[in-house]
Amino acid sequence: MPFARSDPCPDHSDLVRSAPCLQELELSGFKSYAQSVSIGPFTSRLTCIVGSNGTGKSVIGQALAFVLGGQCSLPHLQEGLSAKCLTAAGCRIAMVKAGLRLQDGQSMKICRSVSGHHETLEVQMQADELKKCSQAHLQQLLGDIPCCPAELSRSIVFQSRQSIAVQHPKELGAHLQLLTGSHAFQLRLADVRRCIHLLAGQLMSLTDEQASLLADRQKLAPEIARWKAWEADMNRHHLRQSRLLRLRLTEQESSIKTISPQVAKQRKVHRKAAALLKTISDAAAVHKAELSKHQKTEHKMILHIKGIEQQLAQVQAKEGRLMAQIKAMQRRRSQTRSRLQAVSTADNTTEAEHLRCSLQQRQADLSSCEAACKQAETNVQQLCAKGSENVLQARRLQLELKALEAQHTAAAHHSEMRAAAQAKQHEELSALQCQELQMKEQAAIEHDRLQAAYKQKQGILESVRKLKDDQRAIEDQISHLTAIQQELRDESRVMADASTTKAHRKQSSLEQAVRTLTLASQAGQLPGVLYGRLHSVIRLKSISSAEPVNSVLHEICRMASCLIVEDRQTAQAVVAYFQEHSIGIVTCKIASEMRAAAGSQKRNGLQGSVPLLSLLEMVPAAEAAACVITRMLQNWFLVPDAAGAEKLLRQTKQDSHYTGSNFVTSLGEIFKADGEVICGMASSVSPAFNICVDTSVPGKVAPERAQGWSQDCQKRANDIDQRLHTLSKQLAQLQEQLKACNDSIHQQNISLAGCQQQCQDSRKHQDEHKQKASMAAHEQRSLQAALDSATDEDLEGMKSTLSQKQKELHDICSSSSEGRALLKAQSAAAESDHALVALKADIAARQKSLRDAERKQAAVTRQTQELEALQTGLANLEGQHNEAHQLIGTKAAEVSELSLQLHKKQARTKSAAAGQQAHDRKLERAQAAEQQQMKTLHNFQQSLAAFMAAAETSKQKLKAAEGHLGSKDAVVSTDPGDSNEDDEYDENDDLEAALEELEEASEQLQARMKQIDTAALRADMEAMQRSAQVTKELQSAQEEIAIQQSLAESLEVQQYSCFHEAMQLVNARLTQVYQQLSGQDADAICMYAEDKALAFSQGVTVNVRPAGQRWRSFGMLSGGQQALATLSLSFALQAAFPSPFYFFDEIDSAMDTAAVTRVADYLCKQQLSSQYIVVTHKQQMYARAPCLLGVYTAFKSSATVMLHSAQDSEHEARGNETRMAEV
Repeated sequence: MPFARSDPCPDHSDLVRSAPCLQELELSGFKSYAQSVSIGPFTSRLTCIVGSNGTGKSVIGQALAFVLGGQCSLPHLQEGLSAKCLTAAGCRIAMVKAGLRLQDGQSMKICRSVSGHHETLEVQMQADELKKCSQAHLQQLLGDIPCCPAELSRSIVFQSRQSIAVQHPKELGAHLQLLTGSHAFQLRLADVRRCIHLLAGQLMSLTDEQASLLADRQKLAPEIARWKAWEADMNRHHLRQSRLLRLRLTEQESSIKTISPQVAKQRKVHRKAAALLKTISDAAAVHKAELSKHQKTEHKMILHIKGIEQQLAQVQAKEGRLMAQIKAMQRRRSQTRSRLQAVSTADNTTEAEHLRCSLQQRQADLSSCEAACKQAETNVQQLCAKGSENVLQARRLQLELKALEAQHTAAAHHSEMRAAAQAKQHEELSALQCQELQMKEQAAIEHDRLQAAYKQKQGILESVRKLKDDQRAIEDQISHLTAIQQELRDESRVMADASTTKAHRKQSSLEQAVRTLTLASQAGQLPGVLYGRLHSVIRLKSISSAEPVNSVLHEICRMASCLIVEDRQTAQAVVAYFQEHSIGIVTCKIASEMRAAAGSQKRNGLQGSVPLLSLLEMVPAAEAAACVITRMLQNWFLVPDAAGAEKLLRQTKQDSHYTGSNFVTSLGEIFKADGEVICGMASSVSPAFNICVDTSVPGKVAPERAQGWSQDCQKRANDIDQRLHTLSKQLAQLQEQLKACNDSIHQQNISLAGCQQQCQDSRKHQDEHKQKASMAAHEQRSLQAALDSATDEDLEGMKSTLSQKQKELHDICSSSSEGRALLKAQSAAAESDHALVALKADIAARQKSLRDAERKQAAVTRQTQELEALQTGLANLEGQHNEAHQLIGTKAAEVSELSLQLHKKQARTKSAAAGQQAHDRKLERAQAAEQQQMKTLHNFQQSLAAFMAAAETSKQKLKAAEGHLGSKDAVVSTDPGDSNEDDEYDENDDLEAALEELEEASEQLQARMKQIDTAALRADMEAMQRSAQVTKELQSAQEEIAIQQSLAESLEVQQYSCFHEAMQLVNARLTQVYQQLSGQDADAICMYAEDKALAFSQGVTVNVRPAGQRWRSFGMLSGGQQALATLSLSFALQAAFPSPFYFFDEIDSAMDTAAVTRVADYLCKQQLSSQYIVVTHKQQMYARAPCLLGVYTAFKSSATVMLHSAQDSEHEARGNETRMAEV
């Protein structure tokens, strides 16, 4: 979508298509760009990169520097590699591709990748394929485009390098030297000065060494003179001794010739014994290794069994503790039950006692009432007897009777109030019962919800178990595939090592013979053509068919010594060569004689079988020998398994057309038509028939034969990797499902816990309401009983008694009304008072019994709760007990299985130990025999050595004497008379006497020799040789110092001249750039010393004169002025040393709006000559750019979007139409 700009720049898209520039960029796995991101094409000369902080804008510049070679090592790149981008081997990989257009209009694509600690650089020119390339070759191809670190530091300016250490002159000077190219002179100059320093130190040490050598030789001069005198005497002695030794040497040579055959024979016997001993030692070492391996395995099994037994003991101890806890809880439960029974019995006894007491109390009250009535009757009788004396008293009693009736009315009212209170309590009790029913219904609903949640939880747990089973199955498949992959690798390694180790060790002579005969056949020295072994003429189409083919070839021929020849004369020549060199048995297949018979006997495969010949292909160079393989394998067929082979074998016996067909399975099991079956063990790949190794003579067979096995192995490895990847994805999905199930289970547990808490609260409220209801009912019953016992019975009894007394009093009052009324009032008052007192006492007793019953009920409730808790704990302990029993059963099964394995291992170990003992006994016998032979040989060698030493001594003496005679004639001075006497002595005297005399003279000379200091002679000789060597080294060191000094002077001049010329150009550009960026009359300059020695030691300082101000150093400027001066210096360096493109990372971050506007205008002007890619957050910058590159984060990876202006989009459309027309 086109976007609006405040001050649009002129578009220069045509320049992008002609000048060297960056066209596109692709990042994959590079730091924050975890996914593959393609950036471009860059159709404009000015592109601004915008986006939020942390999205990966600066990474684009790092990727550009990386792909061009500015950061070849990238020490921190390994930490930023994305985990999402992996190779086939599972290593993290980072890849950056850049599309460039060169000066001549050619397009180039550069791809640099890093995987692990390996880096790969590939280059593609025009439409060619990607090819590997070196950094030096890349630099030659790029031409003006920078690709070295020094040039890229000018073209790619990161945010961390914006503040070039301008305030530090030395650091700025070093940086400018690096950018201007004078740093190379400084490095070379430092190396030269270091070399001069080393040479000067070496020169001084050589001079001192030469002086010390001369002093040492002067000290040794007297001893050298004594040695020269002794040497003259020794020469005369050697002249006489040489004549006698010639005769002695002749005799010893004749004796040596007679002894030499015996020595050769003993040496041959010793070599055979050594070879036998080595073979036995190797076998013993193999058996020892196997025995130690079995012992280690047995030890591991024993340790594992001990661990399981310890776990079993721990489980049994835990079971014992659980049983003890169960017994303790059972005892507590029985005690609690007994206590409950005792409490209930005590409660019943107490209640009966209270009832009995109340009954006795009521009987006492009744007896007291009867006694009062009798007393009243007695009083009435007495009053009647008294007559009129009691009239006044009767009137008084009448008044009291009225008062008593009033009290009775009050009592009746009180009874009605009690009845109303009782009805109210009954209503409350019914309400509590309704509430209890509601709570029971709610508890039932909660119970149903809990049951549903429990069933749902069980279903989720079942699904979780299934997921875990699937996960374990997938993990087992992954481990199985990993094991298969490891077996493939081991198999490929073993097959690769077979031809390089075993074949060369065991069949070197056979291989040498075949190679020699093949070369002779190529040279035309044999009568016909020798094609070589079987694998020289055939090749497997698939590695999976190696097992059956090898089994069949092992059965029908000796592959290692089976050769294919053209005719019978060539076969006879090969056999003669094997017999002549005693190599072994050889089998020759004659192609010319088998060619005619092979064509008419071809067979097609039976149903369910494959002809074995279809699994092979002939080598093009040996197609003439294909008839041999056809004749050998034309009756052989491949079947999947043994059952199919048996079935087809029975079918061929019934059908005469297929009589004589043989079958082999994919495992190498052989079923022959003549009734022979070879099964039970897969055949190993023969070293002589190893398809994956090229053992033929160079030029005879094409080298592509070695690729079959490696391609099949690679294909199988890739299939296994794909299956592993698929299983890993399935495992990840199962883990996610398992995680979701666990989350749902957790939510269900939370809701279940809430429901349980609500149920417990409802049960608690229900228990409280039950307690309240029971208390109300108990109180109601007690009040009802009290009313029934006190109000109904007592009051009725009182009423009846009162009515009787009233009747009696009425009868009395008929005669004396006043006396009767008075008596009635007294009796009623007395009876009512007594009944009220008894009623109060009974009510108090009832209340006390009610409180006691409430306390007992609370105690019973607590004990019931304790009993329920004990029952719950007992159930938990029983569950733990059952789990412990299951665990014990599992561990016992494991122990039994491990014990069985241990017995097997022990049996194998015993057999291996027995074999090892047998081998040890064989080895001991062989060692004893070898020691005997060695002892005999040693004795013979000692005697021979003594004899040879004597002979050698004689030879040395003779040679020394002849040498001295030839070289020291001038030193030895003897007169003719002495010489004649010696001749006469040698001719007439015995040889032994002459030798004894020479020995005495030799002993005298040896005594003189001991007096001479031989160390002094050696020291003098070494000093003389070292002195000559030191003299040569001194001359070469002086010459080298002169050369290096002249080179250092020339390098200093070149360094300063290069730096001075570059800095003049930089200063000229710096003034122009700073005035343009400041917008006013301003100036800036880089200053350095004019002396070439001080210019690089003191460094470079930047002085700036802002508009309307005086000259200031860089440290005296403000932050914005420093940023502007630093940017001006960067642009000046780029103007002095231009580059096709530049990358700036937030160069305007510390500038104000006006400065950013001027910088943007400057970049718009400079885009005519270079391409600019700028990372910015300022609107004044990106509003002037024809193209915007937006960077954002999506799915934890950086992503980009390209936005072009309307003008840039039109130019791009025209450019696409032009390119399509060209195509």
